[in-house]
Amino acid sequence: MTMFQYLLYRCAQELVIRLPLGLSYWIADRIADFHFLFSLKSRRQVLKNLDWIHNGEVPRLQNAREVFRNFGEYLVDFLRLPRIGREEFFKVVEVTGLEHIQKALGERKGVIVVTAHFGNWEWGGVGLSLLGYPVHALALNHTHQRVNHFFVKQRTQKGVHVVSMNDSSWEIARYLAKNEILLLVADRDFSNNGVPVSFLGRKISFPRGPAALSRRWGSPLVVGFVIRSHKGSFRLVFEAPLHAEQTENISSDIGRTTQSVASLFEGYIRRYPTQWLLFQGLRELS
Repeated sequence: MTMFQYLLYRCAQELVIRLPLGLSYWIADRIADFHFLFSLKSRRQVLKNLDWIHNGEVPRLQNAREVFRNFGEYLVDFLRLPRIGREEFFKVVEVTGLEHIQKALGERKGVIVVTAHFGNWEWGGVGLSLLGYPVHALALNHTHQRVNHFFVKQRTQKGVHVVSMNDSSWEIARYLAKNEILLLVADRDFSNNGVPVSFLGRKISFPRGPAALSRRWGSPLVVGFVIRSHKGSFRLVFEAPLHAEQTENISSDIGRTTQSVASLFEGYIRRYPTQWLLFQGLRELS
């Protein structure tokens, strides 16, 4: 299975880099339509997500299918990364809010950029790297070594250094101490140590890592998204920096900061519901 998955990604990449982008997107959309029809568990989760966002007030099936298609097109964009140069990248990606990154770096404590499984999130770190910023992306290791190496190579080829979740907190702190950027995807709690937040009308467990790092090392948090404007065109957006408070109540400090991040996430997800590409459930709290 490991070798099959690896070869599948390699073959898909060879196809994507040789075909016109429009045709690659068309093929991805058709495969996405197939998965929409037959991946019942994923479809149920996407419909649940949309219910949370819109309370059943939109044509749910149509929007759910669009989520699957957006994910297929995201994979096309990820696979074609090795062939995209700096000039081509910024022809199709409009950057706004870069002054917030510069302001945060001006504090000389590193910057923690947080995003969600939204739009074309892989291109956020790539964009910062191509702009000349040192970027370290914190990522879960894939179960299979060959597949993990494939994904890591995609990122490192564009100057994004991949940091394993298994690395020590001191190793991560070293990058912040050098006033560099740490990038995290933080809309799903993979641990049992999350923070309760209000999100899309529910009480949800969110990852505590970004706020905990910000509080411990004094690093500002910047929320950013890569929004798909239309096929092959994007906006890379950064919000104003957030700062974790440092009172005597550590849990409260982390909780308030995490809620601020969750609220910013919610605003973008409600505005672009079909670009939230999360196929696993969030951990609801009673």
